[in-house]
Amino acid sequence: MTATQALVGVVRVPAGFDARTPIGGLAPLARHALSLQQAGVSRVVFVGAAEPGQWSHPALTVPVSSSPGPWSPTGDEVALVLDANVSVHRLAPSWLAAQVREGVVVAPAQACAGAVQIEVVNAAGRVQADAPVDPAMAAASSRCPLPPHMFMVAAASPAERRAATRAHVRHLSKSTSGVIDRRVIRPVTRRITAVLCKTPITPNMVTFVSIALSLVAGYLASLAPAEAGWIACALLVVARFTDCVDGELARLKYQGSLLGAWLDTVGDGAGIFAVVLGAWVHVMRTPGGDAPGWLAVGAVGLFAWSLVQVFQVLAARRMETGGSVQGVAWGHLQAERTLGERVVGALAVFARIDTIAVGYGILIAVGAHRGLLVLHAVSASVGALYFGLQLARRRVARLAAGS
Repeated sequence: MTATQALVGVVRVPAGFDARTPIGGLAPLARHALSLQQAGVSRVVFVGAAEPGQWSHPALTVPVSSSPGPWSPTGDEVALVLDANVSVHRLAPSWLAAQVREGVVVAPAQACAGAVQIEVVNAAGRVQADAPVDPAMAAASSRCPLPPHMFMVAAASPAERRAATRAHVRHLSKSTSGVIDRRVIRPVTRRITAVLCKTPITPNMVTFVSIALSLVAGYLASLAPAEAGWIACALLVVARFTDCVDGELARLKYQGSLLGAWLDTVGDGAGIFAVVLGAWVHVMRTPGGDAPGWLAVGAVGLFAWSLVQVFQVLAARRMETGGSVQGVAWGHLQAERTLGERVVGALAVFARIDTIAVGYGILIAVGAHRGLLVLHAVSASVGALYFGLQLARRRVARLAAGS
């Protein structure tokens, strides 16, 4: 693909296509159009029996058109061609688009997952709804397998679409998730997400619930009764589950937004800040002990945690990720890593926000508020030092599209 060529998304729609039965809470043609838009196509064309309105979605912003007969890209276009009766992993078109732009995949080509494929077509090829594979093009094309974590599955019948929905839900976890997130939280949240995707509930609604739970937990952590500590712990655990649900729902239904990215980023930081502040207030209200000493420990922890949030937001803005830290690859997430970054990467598998929040909740439940303050002051200070050095040394990058 040359610098002057544009990438076009094309969806073949056969006669009798069921445009109503949803896949993961979305109309199937809307899901295809949104996945192609995420891949960065300049426009989307539905070839065959598609009618206006069957692909409508508020997040769809690229130009969309339909063509009843054979369609071919112009000389300055390369097309990614999907079959409407197939459902693809949300990152599959983005991964293939990156391969085409980088010249790794050259049209004509086919990205395959078993017998299912996405075609890459240039001006020499024609796209027809009732003739999915042009024999001449197929003979001349190269075949490349999708990465193992991506899928393409048949989705013509209602039963196949239910199976496709389950496949989408199973593959919602991010490659950067921590071990507690993958092994404990996600198996539960995926079931919740599978139910919520059929409702009008939005990711931002779930995010607000998660933030509210964390703030209430912080208040309860400041209270003297032991029962308040146990309730705070329970709320923190529930907040971690809801925090995962909002992201899953956004990815499944293509409802990610700039506001949602900021809410998720700020909500996580504010939730931990509130819990540590609550523990600090609890310790300062408890008779006995070295009040000036604990005042300093709490202040250091909260200041260092604030620096961590500032550094992460600065990195996100530098990467133009809309303010979301989730799109940033720090040094320990990149292929080329120093020894120190490898160590941090190994620790980061366990020291994720989910582990931190649940661990702090347990410490509050058992009355170890002072231990929480010491642990947080040390870990937050180390984190602030690490992220600050990463920014200073420009060891930040954007996460790859296939991550």
